Amino acid sequence: MDTSNALPLDLTAVQADDELLDALGTDPTPTDQDVGRALAAWRHDVDAESLPALLDVDTALALVGARRHSLVSRVVLWFRRLVSDRPV
Repeated sequence: MDTSNALPLDLTAVQADDELLDALGTDPTPTDQDVGRALAAWRHDVDAESLPALLDVDTALALVGARRHSLVSRVVLWFRRLVSDRPV
C-alpha cells in the first residue's frame, strides 16, 4: 500500500468523530438536563458573538432619502428620454 500521498491523521478529529457516532447510537431521547445544557451552550455561543454597530435613526433616514432621491432621478431621466424620443 502506497502511503506517500496520505494526509496526516488528526487523532483528535478521529476521537471527536467516534464520540459523535457513539452519541448518535445511544438512546435518542434527551433528558431535561441534556436539553438545558444544549440550550445553555447555544446561548453562550450566541452571546459570545459581538453584533455590528447599528445605525442611528438620522443616518438611516439620510441613507434611505439618498437612495430614494437616486431612484426618483433615474425614473425621471428615463421618462424624459422616453418622451423626447416619441414622434409628435
